[in-house]
Amino acid sequence: MYRKDADAAEGSRGPKSKMGMPEYVDALDGGGSLAASIVEAVAAVRDVDPMELPSLYEAGVDVEALSALLEGPRASGLRVELDLYDCLVVVEAGRICVYDPVGMGGVGSASAGAAAATDD
Repeated sequence: MYRKDADAAEGSRGPKSKMGMPEYVDALDGGGSLAASIVEAVAAVRDVDPMELPSLYEAGVDVEALSALLEGPRASGLRVELDLYDCLVVVEAGRICVYDPVGMGGVGSASAGAAAATDD
């Protein structure tokens, strides 16, 4: 796991973003569920217990579809962005990056919902 305050050069660990360095980066190693990994990553940035956050389902994310998309044959070149819990969550190339937009103008709605997938 990487936190923003750790030593890392921009571009070496974070995804392409106009928001700067992510607050949190963690590898998806297949050891746990994607949903749990996303919630834990956001909870770390928000400094809250993961159980305090609504489930991804409650936030409007189809976890089964997201997992199928990210585990499919084209997953290696895929980037999925979620506007979730007042954070921008980016899942790509076997990792999760969380950007905390507070003080940066926000990324969209105040809760959850928007998702975008791009194929680089």
